[in-house]
Amino acid sequence: MATRDILETPQRVTLTSLPGELHNYIVAELDAIGLISLSQTSHYFRSLIKPNKREMGEWLLAIEDRREHEAHVQQYSEQRTRPRGSRVYKKRWELHKWACTGCLRMLSHIHFDNRSLHTASTTARWRRCGYIQTSWTPKRSGGERDSRLWELVCSPVWDRLCNECQYQAGILSPPSSAWDGQRPAPVQCSRTALFRSTLDRFYPCLERVLGGTQPVSPHAKDCSHCQERRFSPHRVYQWQLCMARCPGCERWQELREFREPPMLEMTLSPGALCNSCYNEEFGREALGEDLLPHLKGLIVEKMEALERHLTLYGRMLDFMWPLLRMREGLLWVIDGVIQLGRRGRLTREKIDRLTKFHEQYTHLRHEVVTHEVTGRQINSLISLEEVLGFEEWFLCFEEFKAEWLWLAACEEKIDREPGLLAEWALGRDGASLE
Repeated sequence: MATRDILETPQRVTLTSLPGELHNYIVAELDAIGLISLSQTSHYFRSLIKPNKREMGEWLLAIEDRREHEAHVQQYSEQRTRPRGSRVYKKRWELHKWACTGCLRMLSHIHFDNRSLHTASTTARWRRCGYIQTSWTPKRSGGERDSRLWELVCSPVWDRLCNECQYQAGILSPPSSAWDGQRPAPVQCSRTALFRSTLDRFYPCLERVLGGTQPVSPHAKDCSHCQERRFSPHRVYQWQLCMARCPGCERWQELREFREPPMLEMTLSPGALCNSCYNEEFGREALGEDLLPHLKGLIVEKMEALERHLTLYGRMLDFMWPLLRMREGLLWVIDGVIQLGRRGRLTREKIDRLTKFHEQYTHLRHEVVTHEVTGRQINSLISLEEVLGFEEWFLCFEEFKAEWLWLAACEEKIDREPGLLAEWALGRDGASLE
């Protein structure tokens, strides 16, 4: 009777009741997430597994690769070259986190250099099997690891360190200067971004402080669907963004926060402080005065580029003589625009004269196109405008003028109120790449 009761009433078997040999076998077959989860269940499994930095690094790498965390982020190389996906894609990229195997934290892309993220996206071996097999192997002493298995599993991404961990490890320490013995602040390349000009790259969203909306000058491009030439306002350039470590607050911030242009040696001058530290040490007024020369230089550079479009800089009229004999007024207007551009920088008075020239040219050109008997001369006029660059001046003059006037107003406003620059610098996130 007793034997029958024993057979009919099975004993409850738990994981802790299994022999230690089975525990070692089960733990060795777990993935990285399961290993850390099991070690947190009881003191027994924690003493058996004894997770160290390697297991914690594997755990973070496994979390990074999970689909719900990854948010379907595309390869890093594609993101660097194309701003595809607009706001949705950009939001996914900003929300994604990468594992740092040095400080064992999940950090955003601004904390890593290009090489770390790009290498990790192309050497993730565990994606072939769907999970990360842990490198933990049982030994007689309990929880010993096989270094060869570790190199096989996680060596491609274990070298990924954030910028701060690389700096603390001495990897980013640049050589000291020969003349003063000081070490310049290290600079790490981050991802690339698209900006319309140098002014937008170093002073983004400046119109929020100066007021108004910045006009966008158009850019000529050929339409792929038809044999027409159109002008698009979306002219952008690719810029390499860089992160630098401030010696004052010890935070990594974008290079624009240090009020210095990027160097070929990818270093900052010794003692360079970010805007916040500079404000604490020298004051708000000194910060605005230090930002003013650099900003004015970029504004002047942009205005000179617009002036070359407004005044037909570098254009030649020799090829226009046979055509424009039929309309001497057109030749007189174009020659007046070119001569006006040779008399130094533009002023508001010269802009008014250019506006009158443009109105006269528009009126005379309309007469040529409307009243000429032969279409050959009309086609020659249009083709010469395209070759010599008059088409862009004729069609986009108002856009060029609006942006020039906005920049001139900004230059006058910051001369009157230099404190606006300090307000812009202190009101933004120094680590932001936008």
